[in-house]
Amino acid sequence: MDLTALESLLLELMQRDIPLPHAPEPTDFESGIRAGLIGHFVGDYALVTRSADVVTASAVDDWGRMMAIGLAGFSQAGDPTVAHRDVWSTGLPLLTAAPDNPRWAVARFLATESAIASARIALAGQLRRTGPDPHLSWTGHPIEVYMLSSSIRVAAFAGDLDDAAGLIDANDDAGRRHSITALTDGVKALVVGNANRAETENLFTALLNREQPNRDLIDRGAFLLAAFGAAGLGDKARAATLIMLADTAPDLPHATTIDRALGMELLVAAAADVEDIDTAQAWLDRLEELDGHPIAAPPLHRARSRVALIRGDLTAAKSQAHLAIDAASRDGRIIELAESRVALAAAQVAGGDIGEASRLLRSEVVESDSHGFHAVRRAASQVL
Repeated sequence: MDLTALESLLLELMQRDIPLPHAPEPTDFESGIRAGLIGHFVGDYALVTRSADVVTASAVDDWGRMMAIGLAGFSQAGDPTVAHRDVWSTGLPLLTAAPDNPRWAVARFLATESAIASARIALAGQLRRTGPDPHLSWTGHPIEVYMLSSSIRVAAFAGDLDDAAGLIDANDDAGRRHSITALTDGVKALVVGNANRAETENLFTALLNREQPNRDLIDRGAFLLAAFGAAGLGDKARAATLIMLADTAPDLPHATTIDRALGMELLVAAAADVEDIDTAQAWLDRLEELDGHPIAAPPLHRARSRVALIRGDLTAAKSQAHLAIDAASRDGRIIELAESRVALAAAQVAGGDIGEASRLLRSEVVESDSHGFHAVRRAASQVL
């Protein structure tokens, strides 16, 4: 696939005022790239899997192999039949040695973005650091908005909100240039919410005044990211509202596994906050359908911990929080790691272990504050 064909495909995917292109059945390298990216945008991950297999088999050079890695990452991010494994590390030396040009910027972006989509946050950070941020090679093309949003999310989900905030103004400018402000508003809400800054109200209002998203992951992702920002501010009810608007059904059928799991966990949390045990249990039952999937493990364990806590089963609440901590720490999921420790502290406080909870949260707040992740301080104050 030459640069002209790549530019054209990315333009078709990112333009908001035209329908998404029809996906061909993948039969060779170029149709596989096209079908795989369209499948990712519409949420058809079985198509992404077929496309990744074709592209992997037909790649003839390092750039092609790197593109195959990106599609293979998206495949396991959204297709529950695909094994969760590290498909990215073999690409690190390829990206490190790659020239700085637009085609390789796309390869770096897709590998990094698919690692985020698979909740492999530490690996996503490694991939991002192999070269310049991809948007620098695509200034003036609407894909720069998705690329900037990807770099911001890598930093944010790794708990480095200061790094993420440093790219927000550039992303906002790009969003206005290309009329993709829903995504940039959602990304900004994620960052400022987890930085515990109070300037999110206009962002939430703008998103809630839009029509319900139905085109692709860019539209849906804006609502999901804003929901995660609302959760960072402790506004679980607002987060639940945004989740309910983010797809054609509340269990997010077109989303990746991590977004489905985090979304349903927020619905559990919103119900648990008002001690609506029946609703919390109902959403947990839906989330239990993802049991056994490594990507879903931390949010599932946290949701189980929340429901056990409101039922008064402190032993289960603590043990599930410990499992969430272990699972989140393995892949560098720092925001989730902090949330899991807050869940453990809540169970400890409920059991009268206030000193132990205070020590746990004091250490977590010091570390998080050093990177601008001030939502942890707010959450800790609520627990204690």
